[in-house]
Amino acid sequence: MSPEVKARFWTYVQKGAPADCWPWTGAHVPEGYGAFDGSWCGVSQIGAHRVSWMLANGEIPTGAHVHHVCRVKGCVNPAHLKLRTPIAHAHEEGGFVPAQIAATHCPQGHPYNGPNLYVTPKGKRACRECMRASNRRWRADHPRSAPQRRSRLTAEQADAIRASTARGIDIAAQYGISKAYVSEIRKGTKLRC
Repeated sequence: MSPEVKARFWTYVQKGAPADCWPWTGAHVPEGYGAFDGSWCGVSQIGAHRVSWMLANGEIPTGAHVHHVCRVKGCVNPAHLKLRTPIAHAHEEGGFVPAQIAATHCPQGHPYNGPNLYVTPKGKRACRECMRASNRRWRADHPRSAPQRRSRLTAEQADAIRASTARGIDIAAQYGISKAYVSEIRKGTKLRC
């Protein structure tokens, strides 16, 4: 990293006492982490906390995460940063993963055990009772239309459909077929069901 890049980095840091958080005053990503121009290392932007760690300690090993010990995402004080493996980073004390693992009941109070426990393909636990309630609410808000059935049409009915000037949706309702099927009959690709 060139001396110019280092100097530019530190212009965006509000330094304080060594034990205090040093807030990043430059751009931030929506998650709250500081963002620094990464053109010097071949990327569009890089986390400011990662740059701070590299300035103080050297390169970050492949696959390692830089963890904020202070839990302030905008802090770039090198004393508040440490390297963690992705799994250890996810399981840090007080993080989301330990809280999820420690939970014995869903937010609505249903137990996470037995037939009520559902484990998603990504490994997250979910409450089947809450999933059922959510599905019932969705179905109430999104009622199904009348089921379309493909009834047998006679050749005379197919001819009547071809000769009709009514809208396809009206004909479909009259004969109990889909609008797409009415279109196929009118084009001549289908004669009967």
